[in-house]
Amino acid sequence: MIFLSLLLLAQAGTTPAPQKDVLSQTLEEQSAELVTVTAPSLKATGDALEHCLARACPPQEDIAASLAHAENLVIAGELQDARSVLLKARGRNSRHAAALPVPVSTLHAFNADVASLLGLPDPARIGTIDSVSALKKGLPADDPRIAAQRLRVADVFLREGRVATAVRMYDAVAERAEEAGWAEIQGMAMFRSLMVYATLAQHNSGYKGQARRRYAALRGTTQPVLQPTRDATYLLEARLRLLNDKNSNVDAVLKKMRGIRTVEPMLVVEPTIDMRKLLPDTVTPSIAQSQWIDVGYRITPEGKVADVEMRQGPKARDPWVDAVRRAIENRRYLPLAVPNDAAGLWRRERIMIVVDAAQATGSHIPDAAGPPKLRRIDLTRGPAPASAASS
Repeated sequence: MIFLSLLLLAQAGTTPAPQKDVLSQTLEEQSAELVTVTAPSLKATGDALEHCLARACPPQEDIAASLAHAENLVIAGELQDARSVLLKARGRNSRHAAALPVPVSTLHAFNADVASLLGLPDPARIGTIDSVSALKKGLPADDPRIAAQRLRVADVFLREGRVATAVRMYDAVAERAEEAGWAEIQGMAMFRSLMVYATLAQHNSGYKGQARRRYAALRGTTQPVLQPTRDATYLLEARLRLLNDKNSNVDAVLKKMRGIRTVEPMLVVEPTIDMRKLLPDTVTPSIAQSQWIDVGYRITPEGKVADVEMRQGPKARDPWVDAVRRAIENRRYLPLAVPNDAAGLWRRERIMIVVDAAQATGSHIPDAAGPPKLRRIDLTRGPAPASAASS
């Protein structure tokens, strides 16, 4: 099932105003956004949805079939069709939230994700809020899934540059989670707010005090389940050091990570790509939707990238394609918890351009509301190709 996840409480009189451009660029570079794909073929999911609707299938089956087909449409590059499927499914099934809170919430959340990929920030924000509302209609008020979903709403506000609102929500979730004993949710909320302040502190010293306090608070937690989150603070520290000092030696920084090795890939650094220098100002949201590439690569046990393969979408053009390839080739991950003589992990992801839409005055044609951004969708499934696995 696709899951797309997108990420300061300003102190009056003492903290400088948040720098939206810094956040939108730096956090976008750091975030591994996206989506895990496990669906069958596009024809199979289309036929399954058609047959489901023809026999007036129950709401839960309707939602599952709609999500599966919309997921495959996203992977096929048919974002508008995917959103159409999801909007129709939402129209048929939103009223069932009290009986089916999790499926209906998932439907709202996925619809919001696709809207975000289409450059529609308002529907993306509203849909994510609707996903929380659906959970509240059918789950007990003290269900931790509601708190976890509120983090996604905060992520949306942060992506829009509304950092004070985002951190206020992160802090509220962290406080509620601590009271209820939801350690993992508490850790996720604390890490998100730390990430915001630590990023801002790299560009404005007025944020360093808050960053230090939040770092100390997270490092001071003692719950065993939060050890991966505590380890992630070292990862964040390494990322920011490498972003701030372009002359830093990556290997030297990694040696200071206290021997942390991960089962799942954790990206430490990737060269920055400034899309505003690679694409003309005339790129509109509709043009951006056709700009995507699929990249396969192997992460070696020591965290380097090898065996890069690339498939361009029908309208993807240089020079941004070449820039993405170079950036992926120069990524560094934390060392993997696999034998040193193992091949490593094979990954595949979709890299696409997103341009947020704004309605032009006196026109029905959406204009660009901001610079082009890169978004990632994880397409990894199945074993590595023979060429990569045998390398």
